[in-house]
Amino acid sequence: MAGLGDVADIEINSEGPGLPVWVTPHRPGARPFGWTELGDEFLVQVSAVGGRREMGPGSGGSSVIAGCVSETFADRRSRATATLRDGQEQVETALRPWTRRQMVTRYLPYR
Repeated sequence: MAGLGDVADIEINSEGPGLPVWVTPHRPGARPFGWTELGDEFLVQVSAVGGRREMGPGSGGSSVIAGCVSETFADRRSRATATLRDGQEQVETALRPWTRRQMVTRYLPYR
């Protein structure tokens, strides 16, 4: 996450398990995200409602920074889709089961 100081605030929480990090962009319309490394697990949180997805280091976060993320909202649910550099999509769904779609937001890049 080096080099983000001019486009985002980075908060590192040294309390609790792992080392939770939260990145908040300065640009309106860009999506904040966070991650926690817990031993062998690397959890990335992109969705507004709070779902998490296990990903490799840097995979989900770089997609958010590049603006390659969309989120679909429904009643107390959200589904965030991050398109990775290789074109693969990673989906994070919060509060299953998914029923009907309502609103889709496409987030802007940090720069």
